[in-house]
Amino acid sequence: MTVLHSLKHSPKIRAVVLGLALTLFSAASQAQIIVFAAASMADAISEAARTYSEATDQEIMVAAAASSTLARQIEHGSGVDIFISASSDWIEYLDNRRLIDRYGTDTLAYNQLVLIAAEPLGYLGTIGGDLTLEAILPYLGVDQRFALGDPTHVPAGKYAKQVLDTVYWWSAIEPYIAPTGTVRAALAMVDTGNAPLGMVYATDAMISPNVHIIADVDPQVHPAILYPIALLPEAQPAAQGFYRFLLSAQGADILSRYGFIPARDQGVHRHG
Repeated sequence: MTVLHSLKHSPKIRAVVLGLALTLFSAASQAQIIVFAAASMADAISEAARTYSEATDQEIMVAAAASSTLARQIEHGSGVDIFISASSDWIEYLDNRRLIDRYGTDTLAYNQLVLIAAEPLGYLGTIGGDLTLEAILPYLGVDQRFALGDPTHVPAGKYAKQVLDTVYWWSAIEPYIAPTGTVRAALAMVDTGNAPLGMVYATDAMISPNVHIIADVDPQVHPAILYPIALLPEAQPAAQGFYRFLLSAQGADILSRYGFIPARDQGVHRHG
């Protein structure tokens, strides 16, 4: 299903949360910048787009979905100018098909994983640190679900599985796993009470008043969660300005407000 909505403060930007259709862009103006962004980046990139649009009068469309969905749409042709992935895997996927230069991308930001609950259980500890599996299992009960981005293709789910494998929890929790198409869908399952527990990005947990962070994750038990940004080979010249804006101090400030760790603040830019 494709959902379109206009951001209240600017008619020039449309944020799109989707199971993406190519026809979405068939009527788009050539002057309009099209940005594909990982679902977890939807709010931050939409605000950045609004800010840039108001300052420059440049039309921007933001399409947010699972990085895998976006990469495959780029593979099949979509007229996109900028791609922001939630992992380097999908940058490499496009690079292997000669659709992108992964060595010509930048690292935009970093994220963290957290364990969330539908009920206020209090802070239980750190996965990979002082938190034990025995402390978690009682909250799953019988026939309950553990919400997770699908670890076969959703970056947040891949990272989560790596965590659960590393701390030897996966075999015990796997029967409870409810894989979702995006990390936002995993968040929604816990937000609505359809799953008592889930593992999502810290930035996603921040946007819902109905979920509770009950544990963080030791960053040593999984690879760094980074967001590569790439200017596509056939991007229109106007897209370069917004690309630079996202990597600027002003762009970093917007990312920080949404809980991301800007690569700029870590002294990191060039990816690959």
